[in-house]
Amino acid sequence: MGGNILTLDKLADEIIAGRRLKTASAALEKEDGTPNLLQAELGEATAGADRIRKALCGDNGDLCPIVHGKSGGCGEDCNFCAQFRYNHAGIDERGFPVPCSPILGSHSGL
Repeated sequence: MGGNILTLDKLADEIIAGRRLKTASAALEKEDGTPNLLQAELGEATAGADRIRKALCGDNGDLCPIVHGKSGGCGEDCNFCAQFRYNHAGIDERGFPVPCSPILGSHSGL
């Protein structure tokens, strides 16, 4: 499996340079020297993913918290979600806003 490292590095370089995989299978099938990521060693794959993340996003990121949608706090209202406003799942409804301190804990300085 260690032979994939150069190919994974090449794929990471191409993605950083602007290549976009159009389907998940584009990364999973051997094509034009692209490795089968399912057979790659985890360390090699995550190293490439980390290089891509650093190049495209840096050390910053946006968080998308899950909020209690039944209380109206979630603007998405995905109809498959148990927290969807009109879902009949037995979920306790709570008031909003939820205090941030129990959620963030020691990370409140972020």
